[in-house]
Amino acid sequence: MRLYKYVPPERLDVLRNLRIRFTQPGAQNDPFEFQPLIARFRSPEASRQALSPRVSAEFSRQAKERGISLDKLERAHPGCVGVAMESVFTAADVQSDLAAKGDILERLNKLGILSLSDSPNSPLMWCLYAASHAGFVYEFDGTHSWFQARADEKDDTHFLRKVAYVDVPPSPYLAELPVNEVLYSKRKGWEHEREWRIIRPLAESSWHGSKGVYLFDVPPEALTGVIAGFRSTSKSVRQLRETLTNDRRLAHVRIGYGQVRGEETIHIDWQ
Repeated sequence: MRLYKYVPPERLDVLRNLRIRFTQPGAQNDPFEFQPLIARFRSPEASRQALSPRVSAEFSRQAKERGISLDKLERAHPGCVGVAMESVFTAADVQSDLAAKGDILERLNKLGILSLSDSPNSPLMWCLYAASHAGFVYEFDGTHSWFQARADEKDDTHFLRKVAYVDVPPSPYLAELPVNEVLYSKRKGWEHEREWRIIRPLAESSWHGSKGVYLFDVPPEALTGVIAGFRSTSKSVRQLRETLTNDRRLAHVRIGYGQVRGEETIHIDWQ
């Protein structure tokens, strides 16, 4: 299985350094990455079950501080206590739900995503990610062990997964979604990308900079080809050839050239 990464001309440094960026969700071009169409972290019923004992205990404590038992207060003011407790519960529910959701998303933002496509000839992808055909597309061997490095069956990262495109998740509550629905799904509006992704903890990166860029080492054998866009400059192509010639580890990497054939059709001419 061959998979492809569209990049602008300056990302020829991936080939030179054999390092590639895994991007945290908060830095993705999709602002909703790792945030499926969810209404809350957990259902109102689950929230009430979790919070009601705390709210009742707090009311009892405050009543006791004033020398009044909660039972006596409820008898003296029937209905009022219930309304007050419901108001406190509602406020606690909102605060708790936002905090829980924020905590989950903060932890997810410690992961990095390498997004690839199973298509090397998407005109839209060439325009959006490869500097309007002036950049490159890296070809990877998706069967290489670098893409299949799960620690065990419980590991939801370290291996290639195909992205599912959905607009209606199986549950509107984050706590009820399986991990793959959060990590490996996007809205249908992105399905033209035909994305596969591998996710790794950013802590495993080999280099990171002050601007939140995390780079991971790429095994040379995982790279199988580089495609130059039909608008690539002669300088860019020359630098590409020199990089491949000067690094024996990349002797196996083939070069392709994108060509326009017909209306909005990209053909790859491999040399």
